[in-house]
Amino acid sequence: MPIPIIGDNARKLEDYGLNILVAYKCSLVGVNLERADLRGKKLGGVNLTAANFRGADLSFCDLRGATIVRADFSRACLYHTDFTDADVSGSDFSMSYGKKTKFHRTIAWSCLFKNVIYKNALFIDTDLRKSDFFHAELLGARFNGAKLDRVRNLNTAQFEWWMSPWGGPQSYEPRPGWLKIGESLMGGISIQENSGLGVSAKDRQVLESFSSDDWWKDD
Repeated sequence: MPIPIIGDNARKLEDYGLNILVAYKCSLVGVNLERADLRGKKLGGVNLTAANFRGADLSFCDLRGATIVRADFSRACLYHTDFTDADVSGSDFSMSYGKKTKFHRTIAWSCLFKNVIYKNALFIDTDLRKSDFFHAELLGARFNGAKLDRVRNLNTAQFEWWMSPWGGPQSYEPRPGWLKIGESLMGGISIQENSGLGVSAKDRQVLESFSSDDWWKDD
């Protein structure tokens, strides 16, 4: 008799040396996986409706064909996560990190993508109608064939930035002589690229003081 992988039996699977969770067509409705380590797990086809993934690490997780309606992915790590053919309608992705995340033919109606960092993410042939991208960082993201009817706050999202030839923090507005960047230079590789770009706190204060004085503008 197959062992259902819910409750205490999830621990039994680990005891038997099964390190990769395979739960195709299993139902885990409303499961609480807050802060869980789900890196590389195989959850294709699983029903995870109303699941709680707050702060969870789903890097390289396979969620192809999964039903994840009205789930909470806020502050989750979705690095290289695959949502191909999944249904994530009504889910909250606010403040999640999703570099190179794959949404291919995904149903994503009325989702919240507020303040996400989705560099080089793919939203190919995905249905994003009525979703909210308030202040999303979408450097290099692709929306080929996506349905964007009534998408909210896409005008506040960031699709490009400008880098100074002298180093330091980037600008979200064009500046004379600065290099325009339209995609993440590291491609699908994730490093500490958002941790101050190697600038010390003291140097950052100096750079910010220059910026506040609009020193770069022509007289």
